[in-house]
Amino acid sequence: IEIFIAGRIVKEERASFLTALSDLKSDRRDIAIIYLDEFVAYAALAPMFLNSDCILLPYIESEASSGLLGHAALYERPVIGTDYGLIGCLIRRYELGIAIKNIDAVKLARAIADFLAITYSPCRFFQTEYQSLRAMLLSLLGYCC
Repeated sequence: IEIFIAGRIVKEERASFLTALSDLKSDRRDIAIIYLDEFVAYAALAPMFLNSDCILLPYIESEASSGLLGHAALYERPVIGTDYGLIGCLIRRYELGIAIKNIDAVKLARAIADFLAITYSPCRFFQTEYQSLRAMLLSLLGYCC
């Protein structure tokens, strides 16, 4: 399992995020966690999207995004994101993925686990892996809650 995080973390949350990320990398050597701490140029987007199974849009209350929803649709990758505002409307209307009401770390981790269970359900090995990933995600995403 690989988790790829790309982009800058806001200054107020950066230190706690990096600490949680470092702890997880130490604790969970069975999961590759890659963090690209920089602005992602347009030319680099295609390979990132094409090598992804799912795109997370963890915005809590946002009417806008950085264009990730459009890129996910372009590269035919399902999304997991907020049910709020325009993003939620587009996810539901065009069936682009899972829209979560009142998104938080626990609901996001549950949606990821559900996505993995549905996507990889024929593989018994992956059932235990997604439970493990779910626990790890709760730990990582809970850093701000």
